[in-house]
Amino acid sequence: MMCICEQPSSSSGSEGEGDTMRIGMVCIDTASGDIVYDEWEDGELRQNLASRVAHLQPRELLLPEGLSSITSKLLKRLVAPLAMSQATAVRVEVMKGHHFTPDTAEKKIKKF
Repeated sequence: MMCICEQPSSSSGSEGEGDTMRIGMVCIDTASGDIVYDEWEDGELRQNLASRVAHLQPRELLLPEGLSSITSKLLKRLVAPLAMSQATAVRVEVMKGHHFTPDTAEKKIKKF
């Protein structure tokens, strides 16, 4: 299962769709218990995100509402071939954006 969130990078200057984005990702392999997490700045082609998705091949994606159109299109393009090569389709779940804020995450962890 892979969870991805993004926000405009502070170094991009403006909040346009094509600007650099700060992307955060957590991927959990439920079979082995492995957890991979990362945060990085990605350009408008989202090469780093594409590389991680292709390498980790998630079976599920957990995404916030309001992802940039560039990121959304990239994920749709990447998920289709993964579904074709796996026995089951990649499940995509979209949740309200407030679930992906640092404050909400901290509260959930403390509650856990």
